[in-house]
Amino acid sequence: RLFVMPLDVTDTDERRNISEFVRGRFDLLDCLVNNAGYGLFGALEDLAEQQIRHQMEVNFFGAALLTRELLPLLRKSRGRVINMSTLFGFSSFPLSSAYCASKFAIEGLAESLYHELKPHGVQVTLVEPAGHRTSFGDNVVWGERSFEPTSAYAQQSENYRRFQHSLTSGKGPASAPVVQAIVRLASAKRMPMRCRIGAGSHMMYVLR
Repeated sequence: RLFVMPLDVTDTDERRNISEFVRGRFDLLDCLVNNAGYGLFGALEDLAEQQIRHQMEVNFFGAALLTRELLPLLRKSRGRVINMSTLFGFSSFPLSSAYCASKFAIEGLAESLYHELKPHGVQVTLVEPAGHRTSFGDNVVWGERSFEPTSAYAQQSENYRRFQHSLTSGKGPASAPVVQAIVRLASAKRMPMRCRIGAGSHMMYVLR
């Protein structure tokens, strides 16, 4: 009963294929988890326009448009939408403006949909984990000019890259609590608007 299908969330045809498959086989959808995403880091001046646009295409527009495509099926089942955010979605950090902007956008989208879809019985939540051991760090993209000698931010970028490496090397919190939280949310009677996971996420809210 498991179907694995290709999906590039930035591709209109592939999003439509998923919608048509679900509609044709089940005619409703209980739960959508918007999890696709990656991190683009570097000073804004060092980012190429294409890099900024692609960051938003994957992290925001992909989730927004896929959700829109599947909403008729979610309304039919009075289902739920689980959006993966991060502490970067409510607190900005230097050398991460594009990534933070994409996650802030997801937060705004989800908070609006929480109220918009409530009368239709569709629940929406944001999952805001702190750092957990995943392959996220291995897939980070840096600005085209981040490490060029002519960049005014080259030293900052190099220091930040080393700092990130130190955080992601060695042992760290397992991702299992995040997965378990998503499973609980998917089956809970009522989802909260936000679900913070990990001490770092809770601490950042307190610090703000």
